[in-house]
Amino acid sequence: MKYNDKLRLVKEFIEENFDDPVELTIALRLSVEDIVNLLPDVLVANYNNFFDDNDNLEEHTFKTESDYLGSREEWEDSQTRDY
Repeated sequence: MKYNDKLRLVKEFIEENFDDPVELTIALRLSVEDIVNLLPDVLVANYNNFFDDNDNLEEHTFKTESDYLGSREEWEDSQTRDY
């Protein structure tokens, strides 16, 4: 069987059998690192979901990783807000 045929069959199987991305990543045996390495264009396209619309990130000085990423409490608060 040729590459394109296998790809088509696997894509169809995934579309028909998976609606949960977590289950799909487990089935594909993908780690977060794998996803980051495989989807650089998606990461860049979603830049504004994680950072302010400031293209000059180097101007910021972060003392610790938590200053850069925000605190756990801030992330949890943003997940539980009523919109």
